[in-house]
Amino acid sequence: MVSLQFILAVSVFLIVFVSSKQGLNYSLIEKQDKNKDGKLSKAQFIEGLKIAFAKSGVEKNEEMIQDFADQYIRKMKFKELIELSDIKTKIESDELLQAFQSWRDEMWKERINRDGNHDGNNPKFFKNPELYGYKYRRQKSFQEKRPEL
Repeated sequence: MVSLQFILAVSVFLIVFVSSKQGLNYSLIEKQDKNKDGKLSKAQFIEGLKIAFAKSGVEKNEEMIQDFADQYIRKMKFKELIELSDIKTKIESDELLQAFQSWRDEMWKERINRDGNHDGNNPKFFKNPELYGYKYRRQKSFQEKRPEL
């Protein structure tokens, strides 16, 4: 029969293991630094982002990650090489993940406005345009879900 201590130890291990998987994993991006100089080229950074986003479950579409990374690099005005310390601080502060989420939301709004399906601000359901092969499903607001009295 399995002891209570063993079950407790396994459950603690699983909790620690699962909680450590949340967010982006810096070491996956750091592995792209082949010459160990503490700097990544833009291509290495993009490849590291693709791996980190896919493994963390944030996004698996490589084309979408590529587009985000290109715009992020321009926005941050990175030179030819990107310091790993800068990347680490942006991952630890969740700035990189928040930037991706806001970029993705803006892409949807821009696509919706461009197609003329909707203005992007009204919380009602609308025709779902495709973006990178995905359909956007915006939730109804809380007030729309409440029945009228």
